[in-house]
Amino acid sequence: MVDNADQSSEARQKLAALQGKTGKRPNIVVFLLDDVGYSDFGFNGGGEAVGNATPDIDRVAGQSLVLSSAYSQPSCSPTRATIMTGQNMAHHGIQVPPMYGQPGGLAG
Repeated sequence: MVDNADQSSEARQKLAALQGKTGKRPNIVVFLLDDVGYSDFGFNGGGEAVGNATPDIDRVAGQSLVLSSAYSQPSCSPTRATIMTGQNMAHHGIQVPPMYGQPGGLAG
């Protein structure tokens, strides 16, 4: 993890304010999408500007704390395996998606 002190501080303040306002900790929703780029959505400068409006996800983003400092891979397999195991891709070994007929996947 690369810690950005300003973003971390702002996130902690916003989460504390939300908990103080509602009396409970917030729900966290992770959207895991394949074949989308950072600027494909309107809230990141894309959407209608690149020929595909994204009003629903833009509305969700507008009502949320968007955490944008992250690493990504060129396919969703490493990310899915990381979420499922809690391990970095260097540890679980899924670095590319197995193609049809190839061995691969998570053991067990």
